[in-house]
Amino acid sequence: MRTLIVALCVFSMAGVGLAETYSVPDQYATIQAAIDVAEAGDVVSVGPGTYTDCVHEIGDQYGVIYHCVVMKSGVSLISEAGPETTIIDAQSLGRVILADSCDSGTRIEGFTIRGGLLSMRDGAGISCAYSEIEFVNDIITNNVGCRGGGVSISGGANHFSDCVFAGNQADYYGGGLYCAGSNSVFEDCRFSENIAHVGGGGVACVDSGGDPTFTRCLIDHNTCSSGGGGIWASNTQAVFNNCTVSDNEAERGASFYITCLGYVSFYCSILAYGIGPAVCCVCDSGSSFQCCDIFGHTFGDEMCGIDAGGNFSLDPEFSDRASGGYRLSATSPCQSGNHPTGCVDELIGAFPADQTPVEHCSWGSLKAMFR
Repeated sequence: MRTLIVALCVFSMAGVGLAETYSVPDQYATIQAAIDVAEAGDVVSVGPGTYTDCVHEIGDQYGVIYHCVVMKSGVSLISEAGPETTIIDAQSLGRVILADSCDSGTRIEGFTIRGGLLSMRDGAGISCAYSEIEFVNDIITNNVGCRGGGVSISGGANHFSDCVFAGNQADYYGGGLYCAGSNSVFEDCRFSENIAHVGGGGVACVDSGGDPTFTRCLIDHNTCSSGGGGIWASNTQAVFNNCTVSDNEAERGASFYITCLGYVSFYCSILAYGIGPAVCCVCDSGSSFQCCDIFGHTFGDEMCGIDAGGNFSLDPEFSDRASGGYRLSATSPCQSGNHPTGCVDELIGAFPADQTPVEHCSWGSLKAMFR
């Protein structure tokens, strides 16, 4: 009997695969070569360097697209030294990363993702459909596409933390991010100096069935030729908690624009210093504001939609706005305990006085990457 039990245990253990780590460039010259041999649960570890292997062809109705990386479900793609020194660059030859139908357990961490260029296609930096990927400490910059110049998401429930979307451009919607029908979560992320020509210089959220959530995010210095310099929304139930939306520009809704469809809520957030009117609600009903500070827009700070209480219009007193820090001064009305309207006793906006946004990369070094 003991012999049988031991034999069964040995047989069982033999069927359990152990995770492997594949090293680039030590073992494999390119990232894709390592991903191709990896299986779910494995790690592809990437050393410092700039990787420009944008030769992997995938066709669609418009023809062939070249990719630097095509992700595999369940594989973790991890840089060894962080995004400042580990760069995947498409060099304007196609898309940087395709990550479709990737289950939870898939991870992309510590890369600068840049140089994607697409015509009539979405997601030049990253295209992500029906996936549950963990993105951590990534910088998505200097990508140009149809929708979602930086990142395009369709469906799924991804998680982005400590990521930067900067200097990307979309021909239509979502210069930094185009999020369609997705329950993705964005925490401690920055969307800065992105451009869209129709809607959502920084962020565009669309399509029913998707409830994306943005928490402690900074959305600043984005531009749109039409509506929603910072955020554009349609037919979605996006939520913005403790976010700072500042210094964005658009003809309609410098900080935020919403169509007749959908319902977007802002809670304990700052909308400030936009060039244009603060907010534009096409049907004057598709948004809710609670405990928010709306201040300093060039064409007025009028709120539209539902006033859920606790809102005010006072200088948020950013202590380092000129340098892009957006920390609050000690006397800011947005600091916990300083609220003038009797709102809940908690921070309004993304950053208190002693915290800076996305600390892994200085704002000066970030801007140097895409200028």
